[in-house]
Amino acid sequence: MVTMTLSLVFPVVMILAMVADFRTFNIPNSLPLILVLTYPLAALSAGFTWQQILWAFALGMLALLVAVVMFAVKIIGGGDGKLLAAATLWTGQERLLEFLLLTALAGGFLALGLLLYRRRPLASTLAGMATLRQLHESSFWGEITLESGRIRQIQVESLTHDAVVVREVIGGMQLRE
Repeated sequence: MVTMTLSLVFPVVMILAMVADFRTFNIPNSLPLILVLTYPLAALSAGFTWQQILWAFALGMLALLVAVVMFAVKIIGGGDGKLLAAATLWTGQERLLEFLLLTALAGGFLALGLLLYRRRPLASTLAGMATLRQLHESSFWGEITLESGRIRQIQVESLTHDAVVVREVIGGMQLRE
């Protein structure tokens, strides 16, 4: 019974991550943490040895290192990378390549769908739904370099020949127009 209950942690956390990412483009840190903390309990209850569990954590660390590099070159978001590394524990080395391939394909199809969705005018019946309206916004992310030399991530809402409207600066300050 314990094994069955613990086996539900992975799908429930992944569904919660999907919903959070869809609604806010943010995956709470608590979700990968739950996966990391409950994995040893689930693995032990399923009969795994400590050696197998430690190898899974080594594989998860390797996935995290790759995710950090991908985040640094802006291929994936930080929350996506942490979740992917934590999910690697649960996936195991036997199914890891299949999992990564399916994840990449699904992400590609979702990105393509989002691009197509943003190219069409938003229907008035959908405009009242905050999540769908947010998905339809055509803002993009960029970077600014402050006089101090520090780089900040920004979300640019509109860009014209004489003005940039900045919605948000990530990292300790807020800018408006």
